[in-house]
Amino acid sequence: MEYPSEYELDIVLRDGVVARCRPIRPSDAKSLVDMFQRLGIQSRYFRFFRAKERLTDEEVEFFTNVDYESRMAVVILYEDEMIGVGRYDRELDDPSKAEVAFAVADDQQGRGIGTQLLQILTTYARFRMLLRWPTILDFPKKHLKFKCCMGWRTLKRLGSFDEIIGFAFTCLTAS
Repeated sequence: MEYPSEYELDIVLRDGVVARCRPIRPSDAKSLVDMFQRLGIQSRYFRFFRAKERLTDEEVEFFTNVDYESRMAVVILYEDEMIGVGRYDRELDDPSKAEVAFAVADDQQGRGIGTQLLQILTTYARFRMLLRWPTILDFPKKHLKFKCCMGWRTLKRLGSFDEIIGFAFTCLTAS
C-alpha cells in the first residue's frame, strides 16, 4: 500500500501546542532511536514488557518499515523531534486482530499525546476491518476509563488488578 498522506495532520495537544502527526517512514530511524533514548526505565518496560537498554538495528528497521495495511505506525513530531509513536501489527492467524503498542517520550507525557495516537490509530484500523487489540495490558485506572469512553470494550478483567485481556472497538455508532 502507498504511503497514506491523508493521515498527515496537525494536532492540538492538551496544553494548546500544535504538533504534527503522520505515518512513520523508513527515514524516521534516527528519530525513533533518539526518542527511545529519552524513554525512562518504566516507559521502556510498559512498551516492551521487559527491561531494554537499546533498540537493535533489526528492531529499528522493523519498526520504521511498515506496509500501512497489516502493519501501521504513526508518529507525533514537535519541532522535528519525535515525541510519540503508536503502532499495530495485524495477527497472522486472525486478521481482525492486531497487537498494539504506544510510547511517549517521558518529558512529553501528560500532554495528551497517547490519547491522540490511540484515536488516530483506532480510526485507521477501523477502516481496515481491525476489530480488536488482543493483548494483556497493564493500565492505570484513569487510562482504562478513557479507553472505555472512546468506545473500547473490556473483554476480560482479572481480579481487582487493572490487567486487561484484549480490547474491542466494535461500537462504531452512538448508542
